[in-house]
Amino acid sequence: MTSHAIEPMRRPWAEAVSVWRYGGAYEMYSMDGSEACVQELLDGGYYAWLNKEGRPEGYFCFGPPAQIPTREEGVYPAGPLDIGLGMAPELCGTGKGNPGLPAGGLRGGPGGCSQKERHGLHRHGPPGGGVRPC
Repeated sequence: MTSHAIEPMRRPWAEAVSVWRYGGAYEMYSMDGSEACVQELLDGGYYAWLNKEGRPEGYFCFGPPAQIPTREEGVYPAGPLDIGLGMAPELCGTGKGNPGLPAGGLRGGPGGCSQKERHGLHRHGPPGGGVRPC
């Protein structure tokens, strides 16, 4: 049996993720537990990273849900895939983020939900192509 599974986000997991709170430098990534936050997690673009007991330890989102709002036009060119992720607060700093979260070795902050600018990791193509962490 594997230690983790990735599944499309479901309401019980979204409700659990929506109340994650972070301290210190990561406080800005805390979620508010609102129904709007839960609904965003259920919009079809989010996936839960579940431990062997079926509890969420993280989540992923891909494409537009992973894009942060910007004032500049053309920041997100067609082609590169945007990837966002979040990790349960109690797991932050435990070394499980890489390779624990199976996102191709990507690293970032703990993530967010209710406002897209709170996502801890966003990848998009910089001028000239390729990918870079923001």
